[in-house]
Amino acid sequence: MQIIHSQVAIIDKVIGKQKCQNDENFRLLSYVKKLVVKDGILLYNVLTRCMVLLDKNEYVSILNIPLLKELWFVVPSDFQDKDFCNQLKKLAKLLLNNKQVRDSYVIFTTTDCNAHCFYCYERGRKRIHMSQKVAEDTANYIIKKSAGRNVYISWFGGEPLYNINAIDTISRLLNSAGIEFFSRTASNGYLFDDDVVNRCVKLWHLDAVQISLDGSEEIYNKTKAYIYKDVNPFEIVLNNIGKLLNAGVGVSIRLNVSSRNQLDLEKLVDIIHEKFANNEKLTIYSHALFESTGYKGDDTEKSKEKNFISRNKIRAKIEKYGYSKKIGIPNNLCLNHCMADNDSSYSINTTGNLGKCYLYSDNEFCGSIYDENINQKVINRFKERVPEILECEKCCYYPDCISLKMCGDEKTCDKFWREERLYKIKSQMLGTYNLFLNKQQINEDENDEFEVQC
Repeated sequence: MQIIHSQVAIIDKVIGKQKCQNDENFRLLSYVKKLVVKDGILLYNVLTRCMVLLDKNEYVSILNIPLLKELWFVVPSDFQDKDFCNQLKKLAKLLLNNKQVRDSYVIFTTTDCNAHCFYCYERGRKRIHMSQKVAEDTANYIIKKSAGRNVYISWFGGEPLYNINAIDTISRLLNSAGIEFFSRTASNGYLFDDDVVNRCVKLWHLDAVQISLDGSEEIYNKTKAYIYKDVNPFEIVLNNIGKLLNAGVGVSIRLNVSSRNQLDLEKLVDIIHEKFANNEKLTIYSHALFESTGYKGDDTEKSKEKNFISRNKIRAKIEKYGYSKKIGIPNNLCLNHCMADNDSSYSINTTGNLGKCYLYSDNEFCGSIYDENINQKVINRFKERVPEILECEKCCYYPDCISLKMCGDEKTCDKFWREERLYKIKSQMLGTYNLFLNKQQINEDENDEFEVQC
């Protein structure tokens, strides 16, 4: 048996190794996922993040291997898995609360946009630019609160680049104050001309951009409905993606999959590959659109199944071309869902109000950059979780599943949602295993070279 990925260090501090009696009946922990690979069988403990490789003979006697008991893969038959998981994460969170963390901010430079996507969640909201004064005050607030810690900023909108002045102002003041920060943004990609790309690198410390594409040229241009006339936005955006990649900025293309563009997106992956030819800074992933599409019936079970099948085909092509994001087993426990239940993350809207989620740009504020007071009731409301269901009891994804009541994403756990999570677990396992194999090969090559030299 080989340990491919060690359990997270906090486990040793909180609970240590499991101690069992020899006369007990044993079973696998509910959170252990099995995956057959060329060299044997991988077992991954989703809770502890430990993954081991067994040969076939070892797998036959899996319940009798002492190390698997010590590492919480194998537990007594009457073991309370869910209670154990919740208690472990609670204790880990208490220990980690005093650890210095990086501050992160989602900053709305504007709620206005140069496109009019029919599925935009901000439809009907006021379109407001962040003023020069608010931009300066935002930078000064971040400088004051950073206390020497690194800062992570996500520029958001609307289309965040529709108010470049706010990004320039905040970045310039942070740089002048010696604040170490890096930034990312979610953008439609239309405004990344040569001058803007230069600012991305030298002034904004931008290391990644997420750009959504809804289809090839005809479907994309129709879906985005840009305000500009007599231009080809699809061509402009693809060229701008090339500029970002050439400047060393990572680009993550999100393919929005609905009932109207499923087949076209497969074609789009071919177009992207033909244009960018395996650029290592480029990743592609698909995202399902249901209720937000505005299409009646897109949220039915039949439509979800069709969407899921289509996404699998799109994913297969993305993986074939090598544009999938390289993911592996996390090196920490899942203690929060997102910025909403993370005490170090806030959003700052165009008028300086503080929030806990970027989906709430005009309400549910917990404070202001102009006031030291924080509304703890609002913060606590964003941490409230969706009630558990019967399937939670034995679900292998449970340790990583945190669903919040205030979340704008789907709150319903159905078979398609669970299939998505199982796909993620499998990807993590294979990503880490392949990394292990590559390192092993490198070490073998280095040893061979050393022996020849001697």
